[in-house]
Amino acid sequence: MSLLERMKKTSTIKDASAMLDADVYDVENIPTNIPMLNLAFSGMVDGGLTSGITMLAGESRTFKTGFLVQMGKSFQDKYEDGVILFFDSEFSPMDYWESGGCDMGRILHVPITSIEQLKHELSVQLDALTKEDNVIILIDSIGAIASKKEIEDAMKSDAQPVDMTRAKALNSLFRIVTPQVNVKKIPMVLINSFYETMEMYAKRIYAGGKKVLLSCDDVFFISKSQVKEGSEKVGNMFTITADKSRTIREGSKFPVKITVKDGIDRYSNLYELAKEFGYIVPAGAWCKLMDLDTGELATTNTRVSAVPNEFYDKLLLNTEFQDSVSSKYLLSAINGE
Repeated sequence: MSLLERMKKTSTIKDASAMLDADVYDVENIPTNIPMLNLAFSGMVDGGLTSGITMLAGESRTFKTGFLVQMGKSFQDKYEDGVILFFDSEFSPMDYWESGGCDMGRILHVPITSIEQLKHELSVQLDALTKEDNVIILIDSIGAIASKKEIEDAMKSDAQPVDMTRAKALNSLFRIVTPQVNVKKIPMVLINSFYETMEMYAKRIYAGGKKVLLSCDDVFFISKSQVKEGSEKVGNMFTITADKSRTIREGSKFPVKITVKDGIDRYSNLYELAKEFGYIVPAGAWCKLMDLDTGELATTNTRVSAVPNEFYDKLLLNTEFQDSVSSKYLLSAINGE
């Protein structure tokens, strides 16, 4: 018996193994129907969310809860028995989830009123779960939850001291949660608030202190701009910026268009990527599309606004396109891996 095998046999941790065989690193992607989201989460257009902790932040009305719902739906689509464990302090309308396509019978809704309550309930639930249980944890939001002391101080007196316990409670929560969700392969997505420093070049600071930021595998900041047809506003472009990622180059941006008429545009930003890698050659309001079977450009022109969805569907299956896009965003591509 080798030294490693003897040490494994001696270990009191049942999941101890040779790192090459470590089960904790064997994670599955949870693909969404939106290639830009898959790219943000994994660097692959056909990838998706994985286990670990993902944070979403942004100004008000930047579709944070909408993206949260999309992740829950994608999880339920992948796993027929998949359950959403939803901790709620914002109380968005139920039809937000129904219109997002979620199976309402597979969502455990847990209202929370304090950080301590969230920590206790989350700890109890995680202790009862195993890596065989198909569960995704969604929290909306940690930025809006008071500490127990803050609530008690508000009830005692008008003169309210500064609450120094909230950050400690959040730090404790993430010390408990981080190893659990990774060992048990549970994806956890949370919404957080932020503020900007008063320096000349303002920096974003996320609520909860450094421990929250350090515990997250991915941190995405969402901004918003208008989408117009002529002078009429028809929707918004939500740009997801990777502020921190274990897989994606920091600062990478992933635009997702949402219009009043059509909702989320599955093909958001694919025109720009196809143009960048030569699959579309623009000429003003017109363009030439590559024949993806022959690799040659079409002899006829197509209006930029009328590129058929079928072209994008086929492009998304093209392995050369997939590799080119992954090389653009993946951290491993920096080292040529």
